[in-house]
Amino acid sequence: TLKEITAFDNLSPHEGNRLFRQETGTSLIQYANEQRLLQAAYFLKENKNTTIAKVGMKYGFASKSYFGELFKKYFLMSPGEYLERCSISKWTLDPSKALEDYFSNR
Repeated sequence: TLKEITAFDNLSPHEGNRLFRQETGTSLIQYANEQRLLQAAYFLKENKNTTIAKVGMKYGFASKSYFGELFKKYFLMSPGEYLERCSISKWTLDPSKALEDYFSNR
């Protein structure tokens, strides 16, 4: 949690998040979500028979709908579209490359 991360430097969660955002341009929570989404996307690609809901729960998302919402916001496609895309072409988890590939094939 944010409180646990910032406790290492004796910072309040607010101060820790502010410093992280100042250095990286993103919040700690957004960074953690992005990392979980990348891991979930890789897991989905390698385990196509697993349900999307189970993958979302495995990577700490409270519900399938919240996982789907964040996934779509980050990858510009739903987890289902991502799985479909993985089954018809080689896919990369580099978001900039993934988006480039996605838009070039539309």
